[in-house]
Amino acid sequence: MLSSGCRGSGGNERTGTAALLALALASCVCVCVAEGQFEPAKVAASGGRWMSMQGFETYNFTGSCHIWHDPCTNAVHIENEMATGRQGIEPQASHLNMTGHAHSETCAQGAGGHWKIDMGKSAQDENNELWVVLMKETTKTSKTWPGTTIYVNNHPPPRSFVYHAPSGAKMACCDFTYVNPKPTFTCAGGGQKGGGAAHPDVATGSHEEVKEMVEKQQS
Repeated sequence: MLSSGCRGSGGNERTGTAALLALALASCVCVCVAEGQFEPAKVAASGGRWMSMQGFETYNFTGSCHIWHDPCTNAVHIENEMATGRQGIEPQASHLNMTGHAHSETCAQGAGGHWKIDMGKSAQDENNELWVVLMKETTKTSKTWPGTTIYVNNHPPPRSFVYHAPSGAKMACCDFTYVNPKPTFTCAGGGQKGGGAAHPDVATGSHEEVKEMVEKQQS
């Protein structure tokens, strides 16, 4: 069973009756981090924009993350744009490229582990993950995975993208904002398929057409 305690910023446990529990939950935003306990969320939802993870709160990450699946060519594409004053991230980090992965949970949930195309394969298989390197000389990067989908075997699509510090710690996180209802892609030859765009600003191939469709759906 879950504990009736909610640990606030000072680390004190609040316990007691259902009324006290309700008061405690109202006074701090909590997420379940392990069976039997609740702890306050360390970060706020990023809503498609980059944000700092715990331990990197002083760094000013700006930019956005985009992911989409093109059902016409069956390819997944990720495009990230991020800027920050990198000199203070970690020793020598400003001289390194940053590697990031699509993750299974939202930023507010700590991002979880690396999202895997095939959940049955090893987590160490880079060919089974969606990863993108941000070169130190640039602020924008993208990568395409042909013959791949983010809707695999009925398991949830990736929820966020995380760039890691040289130590491996989660440094910057960005939530993917999925479009619902999904837009329609116009495929070559005049056919149409239901799209898997995860952000209203981007889509493979017929970019402007899909963007216009999404804007109409949201108006």
